[in-house]
Amino acid sequence: MDIKEALASLDTQDDALWTADGAPKVDVVAKLVGNADLKRKDITDAAPNFSRTNPDTESETKPEQPSDDEPLEFESDVEQAKLLVEEKKAALEEARGPLKDAQTAFDIAQLEYDEALQILETVTPPENNQKTIMDYLASQNAARVKRAEDQAKLRDSLGDLAPDTRATIDKAFTRRNKRGLNRPGKKKED
Repeated sequence: MDIKEALASLDTQDDALWTADGAPKVDVVAKLVGNADLKRKDITDAAPNFSRTNPDTESETKPEQPSDDEPLEFESDVEQAKLLVEEKKAALEEARGPLKDAQTAFDIAQLEYDEALQILETVTPPENNQKTIMDYLASQNAARVKRAEDQAKLRDSLGDLAPDTRATIDKAFTRRNKRGLNRPGKKKED
């Protein structure tokens, strides 16, 4: 059995046949091929794109480059990882510039807004609770005076036909008590 046939016979569901990064274990493939001296390089030369997620042993093209959104996988190439870190650091610094400009513009706008509020507070007279209460009482008093004037005009124009516009409680206090005047022993008041 050659290396490609051995790779094609591997079960992708069996964790014992694969490494953590999805490559086939060298000792498993060596046992299937019958070559104890088999190396990882021999397996990647025979099927460069073969992995647990891509069980195609026939393609000779290199796998497509991962997008910026997907994390890159490096086996042990430290230099490549360092280059990636430097590239991402440069992108971060590039993105930080507009962020600083936006933060500066926001801070300036916030200061201008605070200054406008202070100007408004200095121009506006301070609210006084006592003054508010006194204004309300004055408006109620003016309304009562107007109502009394209107009632007086009505009484003057209608004369004896004018309805009694007094409040019910006021009528009750001015009414004479007539109860008990006809009792024996009670004298009538003159």
